[in-house]
Amino acid sequence: MIRTFAVAALLVTSSACGSRSTCGPGPERLAFRDGTGALRVRLAAATKPHDLDLCDAAGQRLGTITEEGDVLRLYDRAHAERLRAERADATELVGPAGEALRLYRADHTLRLLRPDGVPAASFNEHDGAVYVSGPGGAPVAKAAARDADAVLAAPDGAVQAYLVPSPGLSAAAVFAIEGLAVEERFLLALHLSRRH
Repeated sequence: MIRTFAVAALLVTSSACGSRSTCGPGPERLAFRDGTGALRVRLAAATKPHDLDLCDAAGQRLGTITEEGDVLRLYDRAHAERLRAERADATELVGPAGEALRLYRADHTLRLLRPDGVPAASFNEHDGAVYVSGPGGAPVAKAAARDADAVLAAPDGAVQAYLVPSPGLSAAAVFAIEGLAVEERFLLALHLSRRH
């Protein structure tokens, strides 16, 4: 009886661990790693076509991004829509309550604005890198290419994060914006990667 209970407990435990790792069973599309290379969040093909699961390092699903034609949608764990980009050239990303983020490009500078027009960040592209400034204009990070990946470095040069593989330097640079949830950064990165 005790042996049967122990075997049953082992089966329940192993199936629970197995279900935790089912997040994004398909191939990995993009991984956000910290400065040591440890996984923070990855984007992987889900079981449904056109769906991409956002999975943390423990294999927990944080949300889902769907790609349907020109429309990108970010859903939370409960499958409530959080953010949407209507077209590849859209300058506004909207949430359930309306406009959530706005993009503005002038020459080699891309600005990310909140709905009230207040800057969230700006990205300046020059010398083969993208330099990120915070809302007040202070330098935050630099996105540069390293082989097939992108590296985010602090203004002092210390490596903060890696994007594997690189989604493009402007798209990688959005991961330096601490004011956005990581799930929103993934949607914004996908949106920016298809604009170029």
